[in-house]
Amino acid sequence: MIKKLIILLLPILSLAHPHIFIDTKLDFTTKNNKVDKLQVSWIFDDMNSQILMMDFDTNRDKKLDKKETQKFLKTYFNKLSKNRPFIHVKVAGKNVSLTKHISPFSIKYKNNLLVMNFTVDFKKIKQTKTIDIGFWDETNYTAFAMEPERIKFKGKKLKVELGFYEEDLFVADVLKIML
Repeated sequence: MIKKLIILLLPILSLAHPHIFIDTKLDFTTKNNKVDKLQVSWIFDDMNSQILMMDFDTNRDKKLDKKETQKFLKTYFNKLSKNRPFIHVKVAGKNVSLTKHISPFSIKYKNNLLVMNFTVDFKKIKQTKTIDIGFWDETNYTAFAMEPERIKFKGKKLKVELGFYEEDLFVADVLKIML
């Protein structure tokens, strides 16, 4: 009976799996026991870096110029929620809108990997007790990994715990910062 159920559900489960894999690097700057800013780097996997460069590096110079970057962002990231492009932040358990707090994206191609960078300015975000930061795509098309060795602090290192967020058919890393 269980085998039959699995066989019936297999086509549905196969639809929801990541196609793009991104390693996340986090560089926090802290002041007065609070997060001042967060520099985020998304490092795309080898295969998708190559595919994206073939699609968007139209002059084949192994870097994305301003026009190519704009096309890339328009195609992939401008369609995302304006409040949180794959980044989910909660302060003391409440969702935080990041519309006014995220810098423009920059993109580099280094060591055959595509790297996107942006900064989240936490100065004007009221911070109490805890900050939860996670990266995920509700469609499960993109998977983000957060490894402890890629989490750095400038200023006082705050206490952190790496946990998980589970929703339907995917699991995402979430970093909890205790203030």
